[in-house]
Amino acid sequence: MKKISMLQTMSMVMLVLVVILVLVAPAAAADGKSAPAAKASGGKKTAPAVAADGKSAPAAKASSGKETAPAAASDGKSAPAAKASDGTETAPAAAADGKSAPTAQKPEGKGSTSGTEMFIPFNVPLFSPRFADFPIATVEDDPITLKELTEALAVSHVERIEEKAENKEHSTGKKKYLTMVNRLIMLRLIGHEARNMGLDELPEVKEAISAYSNQYLRDRVVEHALENIKPDDAEMETLYQDIAKEFKLKSALFEKDGVAKKAYDEITGGKDFDETIKKYMESHEAKVAAELEEKYLKRDGLLLELAIAVSGMKIGEVSTPIPIERGWVILKLIDARPPQQEDPAARQEARKQSLDHQRSKALTEFKKGLLKKYATLNIKLYNKLDYDSKDANFEKLLKDDRVIAKIEGEKPLTVGEFTESIEAKLYHGTKSAQDAKMINEKKPVVLNEILGKRLELKEALQTGIDKTDEYKDAMKRYEEAVLVNKFIQKVIIPDLKVGEEEQRAYYESHKKEFTRQSMVKLKSLAFKSKKDADSAIARLRKGVDFNWMKANAAGVVTDAEELQAANVPVIVTSMPEGLQKGIEGAKEGDFRLYNAPKGLHYVVLVAGVVPEDVQPFEAVSKQIGMKIINEQITKSLEEWSAKLRDAYAVQVYLSESEK
Repeated sequence: MKKISMLQTMSMVMLVLVVILVLVAPAAAADGKSAPAAKASGGKKTAPAVAADGKSAPAAKASSGKETAPAAASDGKSAPAAKASDGTETAPAAAADGKSAPTAQKPEGKGSTSGTEMFIPFNVPLFSPRFADFPIATVEDDPITLKELTEALAVSHVERIEEKAENKEHSTGKKKYLTMVNRLIMLRLIGHEARNMGLDELPEVKEAISAYSNQYLRDRVVEHALENIKPDDAEMETLYQDIAKEFKLKSALFEKDGVAKKAYDEITGGKDFDETIKKYMESHEAKVAAELEEKYLKRDGLLLELAIAVSGMKIGEVSTPIPIERGWVILKLIDARPPQQEDPAARQEARKQSLDHQRSKALTEFKKGLLKKYATLNIKLYNKLDYDSKDANFEKLLKDDRVIAKIEGEKPLTVGEFTESIEAKLYHGTKSAQDAKMINEKKPVVLNEILGKRLELKEALQTGIDKTDEYKDAMKRYEEAVLVNKFIQKVIIPDLKVGEEEQRAYYESHKKEFTRQSMVKLKSLAFKSKKDADSAIARLRKGVDFNWMKANAAGVVTDAEELQAANVPVIVTSMPEGLQKGIEGAKEGDFRLYNAPKGLHYVVLVAGVVPEDVQPFEAVSKQIGMKIINEQITKSLEEWSAKLRDAYAVQVYLSESEK
């Protein structure tokens, strides 16, 4: 069964789309003949005006030439309800109380019509793929589709989740669909005006759109080439056995690096591991890392530094001293065994690694295939290019038009173009790279980059990806975004100003935004018995070392979940409520007891406290300036949108109805 997304389950909404069927004769000229359609500021035609005699226009016709069905049947009964994509009927357009469904907004601005209109209300499921291309509004006959609305709502939903996670204020009311539609209309209007201003002809705009198009096509052709690649079962099992492997270790923890190195030298020099460690323990220069002893551990049960070290060790091998937060650890691998029970997380990681490997292999073969299909490489010339030679003359090579690779139906790759790409990789100049003999090693990388981009793009065009609706939709959205941004840069921003007085006023009225919340660093010991926890906290308050207590206290649960990642301050209000209360008022160095919900009793060391602090105005003035500028840009865009609605034909077909 197909899963329903979170956005779908939030509100099972049916949108009432009112299709306005209208065919209007062009306005009559003084001589009685029809006048030509009006033009917008950029010379583009707007919708024709209403007929001069005021008579209603005939009903619209379907592509077959037959008139479309009216909203109601000829006997006065209502038309049958529309059906959703799964075949079930949607809610009727009329409200439950018998009142008619709300009508669509009337056309606005230039090109608005006042002829006779026929309204056919549709109840359209918001997330139905069948209705994805259904127009919910038009700007100069340029449709805004239901798909665009749902995508905009999805982005808005993610933004609200992020705001909630950051404890920002956010709207909790029902979505205002018409508000979102109006926002889409605003962007479409600005896009049209930008084109009429000629902003789409600017070199930087064309360059940005071309670069995005090329990247999109290349990404899609690679995506299609790899879409059926699956993990290899045998490889996945081998990876799983390695990832889930269990290790039995002996260890010693040293406070000083020099002592740890001395002990390591003695052990690798032939002395017994146990006897050597015992000697250093008796002199209080080392201690056993109790959490690592006498049990099998998986990699995820070890500190990252230890897990990396043990992965490359053989049974009986001793590690070099490994630096960790508490000092230096020397490990000896006693045994390694396969996992004793199924580990879903390790299985998932093995699958991911195998899939990544198989995709990498497939991509290499795909690129080889493109090279064979479209290109001919001059290997002899390529191998002769010695950029590390003292005789290599970059100035001359940059003008060299000899062909390194011919590409079917495309401009060939020359030595000059190849050299230019090589030079772009030499961030510190050619002389130092030549002296270090570091240039030739870049040749295969640069060649693969150049040919990879050109051949992937060629394959995308050959397979017609640029003819697909997905490509056209993506390019339309990107082009609109580029034009809106360019409109903001050229038209809006030059008139915006933010003074210090305005910034300070914003600062004073929004101080909460610039207040750093109180944070703490915690260390913890977990006990199953409250009695053991009380005993430990009493000893700690008398001066017993915390790390010693962690390694030696009776009843310590060594595999308990840490309350907090080591040395990472955490915002107090993000912690469990019980823990917040437990450390309330604590100072650095204090010990507190926290009785966790799962039956564990934590002895908590407050290792650091960062008090709540309001950032000074000087530290946030630039941030405030950007906030004010963004607010002014939004306001200016809304004002422009209102003006442009009078210059362009805008039609909205959407009303709201909840099932």
